[in-house]
Amino acid sequence: MPAALTCPVCGAPLSEAPRPDVPVRCPFCNILVEHRDAPAPPPPAPAPPTLTPERLRTELGAARARGGARSSSWITLVALTALIGGIVAAVAALVHGIASSKGVGGIPLEHVSSLASLDGTPATVAAALDLDPPEDARVYVKVRDPPVDYVIFGWNEALPAHATSFGFFLREGDPAAPPAVDRLAATLGRRLVREDDGRLTFYAGGAHLWVSNPLSSIAVDARPQDDDRGAARLDLLWRVTTGAIAGRDVPVTDEERRVLLGEGWPLATLASLDPRIGLDAALAEIPRRFPGSVRDLVGGLEWSIAVDHPWFDDAELRWPNRAGARLEAFRLDPAPRAGHRGFPDQAAVRACLEAIHGPGQVREQDHLAGTWSASWRIQGLGDVHLGSSSLALNFGRWSDTEAGPDPEAWRRLLVGLDPCGRSPAAP
Repeated sequence: MPAALTCPVCGAPLSEAPRPDVPVRCPFCNILVEHRDAPAPPPPAPAPPTLTPERLRTELGAARARGGARSSSWITLVALTALIGGIVAAVAALVHGIASSKGVGGIPLEHVSSLASLDGTPATVAAALDLDPPEDARVYVKVRDPPVDYVIFGWNEALPAHATSFGFFLREGDPAAPPAVDRLAATLGRRLVREDDGRLTFYAGGAHLWVSNPLSSIAVDARPQDDDRGAARLDLLWRVTTGAIAGRDVPVTDEERRVLLGEGWPLATLASLDPRIGLDAALAEIPRRFPGSVRDLVGGLEWSIAVDHPWFDDAELRWPNRAGARLEAFRLDPAPRAGHRGFPDQAAVRACLEAIHGPGQVREQDHLAGTWSASWRIQGLGDVHLGSSSLALNFGRWSDTEAGPDPEAWRRLLVGLDPCGRSPAAP
């Protein structure tokens, strides 16, 4: 699961770097952010300058030049919006001039939301909205109807025929905006979490969605090249976001919730996967059995599978990069919870594991902070470690033996964990 790192300019959640010393580039602001577990807060923003359309054109040009000709991030404009207060009206006027020469005051929100899919190049999406062809890999759309002021679509080189990001920028103080966010939250479910700074963030598969605080934008950015269902996930997020803003119910099937919105599979279903599965077989078997999983090839093969459990949100399975390699590690990450970092259910997870495998070895980490870890050695399977931020299973030598990890021990662990933490069924 990506590290809890955000852009200090626009607040976008950023993906984990291959190494801690490698900075991460924000896909919206195009700035490099150092990868730290707890980045220092940004300095206070200077007083906003007096903004004119001419000044805004100059700022946009300078930002695009800094980003480079090959940059596909769609919104250097987002950074400007975050840094310069009170520019929405001026941006809207400029955006309309860039996007289209047809109509005064923008196009109807209904016309924008009529796009059922973001499939297509910048030129074809612009044509579908009756706009002039764009000059780069971004389409700027001035919207006539509240609460939206304008919409921006973006593309990257990994998927040039399908938009990979979009953002709705809302009119300041419009009373229709908060109900739209409430409707969106009802659809997205438990993965939409309020952060300490008031932003709402959502992560599923290779896609991030966030709602700014104060409420001025709703944006989505994705990495479809790593996502087994990347394009379909983006299209669904587009439909539910536009539906929420337009006050329209958008039906979402149970399969779409499981696969595309990250509701995932019970641990008992993951238990049916043979822990002896090899690297080459896993490339095809994981997306076949668990569609919507996200693949990472840095340092080996890692699959991230969404989990349906109140304590966990994703299961991470890792294979080393060598011929004939078997599954070497399995990790369960804590479910997102407002106001919490790490594992708020650590004590309950320990009690559940003790019911399955008996008492573990407990180690105090920080007496004053009250932090601790626990571990179990499971015959035929490996070492289970429960820390403050994950539950991990290292197969160790069992991965290299001829017989491999014991499928029955694997099944007992996951099937035993599955019912823990769930509310009892109503009588």
